[in-house]
Parts: sequence; structure tokens; C-alpha cells
Amino acid sequence: MDPYGHLAPWLFSEIISSEDLHIKPTIAITKAHMKLPELEQSVRAGRLVPDGKICLNGTGELAVTKFAVEPGKLCLRLYQVPFGTSI
Repeated sequence: MDPYGHLAPWLFSEIISSEDLHIKPTIAITKAHMKLPELEQSVRAGRLVPDGKICLNGTGELAVTKFAVEPGKLCLRLYQVPFGTSI
């Protein structure tokens, strides 16, 4: 897994500029509201009480965070020995 994730373009901005590299994030994080009819029914029936943090309001909207990890090649060369062999 990419330890730098969505921060890569900012953390490596100098290297990207000076070496003309293309480093793109491999993790996307998005915050959103999700509305499910079942939750709206539960709020109206009193089985679910909006707390303003997770269940946001009387219509049962939820605060959600979605993340996506893009599969890719993450290569980290720890040590290089003679003859081009990597350890």
C-alpha cells in the first residue's frame, strides 16, 4: 500500500518539478452525504435519532467518507549492490 497516498504531489513537489516526473496519487478520499429510504423511515418511526455527526438530520442523511485505492506498482529500492541487483 502507498504510505504517502494522496499527499505525494505535495510532498514531492520539488522533485517533480526539477526532474520532470509524474507522480500521481493512488488513494482518493471523498466526503459525502448518503440518503437511504430505510433510514428516513427509521428516523420518522423514532428508531434512529439524528446525532448531527453520523446521522445528520430528520431525513436520515448519513455523513460518509469514501476512499478508493488504485492498484498500481509501488516500487521501493532499499539498497543497490553492484551488477544492478536490488535487495
